[in-house]
Amino acid sequence: MSDAAALLPLLRQVTALQDMTLIFAGMCWHEFISNIEYDWKLLRRQEIRRPMVAHIAQWTYMLCRVIMVVYGCCIFTAAFPIPGGPDCHVLLKILITTNVLGIMCSSTLLSIRVGAIWKWSKRIVALLVMLWCIILAFAIYFVVKVQSTYEAVLRNCSLDGVHNDLYPSIAMLICDCTLLTLLLVGLQINWRNARQFEMWNALWQQGLAYLFLATLIEVPVVTLLSLDINPIMNSMFVSPEAIILPIGATRMFRSLNAAVHGSRSKRIDTFTTGATQDMTLVPREVELQALRRR
Repeated sequence: MSDAAALLPLLRQVTALQDMTLIFAGMCWHEFISNIEYDWKLLRRQEIRRPMVAHIAQWTYMLCRVIMVVYGCCIFTAAFPIPGGPDCHVLLKILITTNVLGIMCSSTLLSIRVGAIWKWSKRIVALLVMLWCIILAFAIYFVVKVQSTYEAVLRNCSLDGVHNDLYPSIAMLICDCTLLTLLLVGLQINWRNARQFEMWNALWQQGLAYLFLATLIEVPVVTLLSLDINPIMNSMFVSPEAIILPIGATRMFRSLNAAVHGSRSKRIDTFTTGATQDMTLVPREVELQALRRR
């Protein structure tokens, strides 16, 4: 009787974890299907003169979308494991790998904006490279350390080693806060004469929105991992983080391109070179462009 009483809270936590992961997996699939037409047009678009960084941003966006789909498939498989089905150890490895890659892709899209705003300053690029090397090292460590076996009592895959995600999560939180600080400060310093343009407002609003998302998702993840209540509670916000942040980053990518489409320029501006085709970052040229529009 005591064993059953001790097992009941764990079963409730497992059920809550399954429900939450399935809800966010559904959000992932809805997001993918509802925007698949945009992705197809993006793939078919051919612009030879676009800079290399623009191509990198485009393929990072596409990779982020694909990883979300793979992660959603893994969630559905892991939520209802069966004896003799997919190996829990392999499944969790794939799940964690796609989790980490999805979050990193979303932050990479943010890093490209930061680099462009700072006109690819060598110091900023060096800082970005250092941050990503640290995050990549922690991510590899986490993927290697996590383990999983099938638990017949709970009828679910175990989540051993999820607590090792603490340091990668802290590193990712610091990285996102640093990127967003550079983004917002860069807009105020480098683009202070361009506030009247739609591009500036879009970047500023999206930076604040991503800051809100990162705080809303990453802080609870770090908090639960720090408390280390049990493996189930440690995993409670892992799936929301891996889905909400990529969804937010990819939506901002599409929104920024849509804002550019709505400008007076007939060409597509992908915002990667540090200057747009409707304005440049040189204050004098910004003033001249504003005078022409009056």
